Amino acid sequence: MTDDTRAVYAMVNKVKYAVSSMRQDHRETLPKVFAEQFSRELAKDEWAKLHKGLAQTDLAVLLDTMSPDDIRAMLADDSVRAQAIRDAEAELRAAAPRSYAEYERRA
Repeated sequence: MTDDTRAVYAMVNKVKYAVSSMRQDHRETLPKVFAEQFSRELAKDEWAKLHKGLAQTDLAVLLDTMSPDDIRAMLADDSVRAQAIRDAEAELRAAAPRSYAEYERRA
């Protein structure tokens, strides 16, 4: 192993450790933060749905184009969410009309 390789290996190990620490903090802290946002204790199936929803979406990216209140409304109301999806699809269709059918097929 060369000095360069050793230095890269050491950096990779530091990053791995940092990521591992962040994941552990996420597993321990985030559920407490979420629980504090609800007026009642969530049932096990509600936690599972919350986890699945968060795991399958990137809600943070919505903050680029929506207010926190708009995001909450979309998550709470199926009709608001359906309209947001239709709006996003229309925007995508307008931006890439030739490719939209392929995007839609793959969705």
